[in-house]
Amino acid sequence: MAWWAFFRGRRRGDAANGEPSTVAGRAARIRRDLAADGEAAAEAIGDLKHLEQRYGPSVAPAAVRLRSAVLMHRFGRKSEAWEMFRRLIEDPAACGDPTVRPIVQSEIYNRMRMALEREGCVQGAVTPAVLAYVLRVWYVADLGREHEAAQLRTPERFEKHFTPLLTRARLTAHLAALRSLVLSRLKSDEGRNLGRLAEDVEQLLAKPATAASGSRGREAG
Repeated sequence: MAWWAFFRGRRRGDAANGEPSTVAGRAARIRRDLAADGEAAAEAIGDLKHLEQRYGPSVAPAAVRLRSAVLMHRFGRKSEAWEMFRRLIEDPAACGDPTVRPIVQSEIYNRMRMALEREGCVQGAVTPAVLAYVLRVWYVADLGREHEAAQLRTPERFEKHFTPLLTRARLTAHLAALRSLVLSRLKSDEGRNLGRLAEDVEQLLAKPATAASGSRGREAG
């Protein structure tokens, strides 16, 4: 997918992220981290331990790969982790049967968001956060839980969900425009085109806030 380049472009290089620049240095760091903590590993995985219980055995292959990617990222093997994220995203069939696939993909994008924030790429974390959000809405809507989906689509729920992230990213001035873009897409079949949505979110965030808000406000009207 061409829009994967957005995630690559948003990330800083290993050296800029404070990683040791030599193979020996990276290996030493990973050994120290692993020796320090099985507890940190358990914390990093969090609810991912229970994906199979929540969504059924068909998600097991993706769950194992996602947990591995999260642990690799946590312990400094960022390039390998991002390659695993990429392969999961580009292989939707790996994410279980069609009924649970959107929520598993949502979990993947949410972990990508967390990984970007850990690297200090908070602005870059907004796009995977949006994709995680819309996939969750699709999941509950496709299950017929329309009341829950309608609640997720309200402006108030959207703002409650995204204001903390946009505040960390210093993008709060884009909140209204982002809300208008995402909620309008959720009302149409076009919203199911994740690649187009990711590109449009990136373009919106790259604009000055007044221009972004003005154009989206006119569209909403």
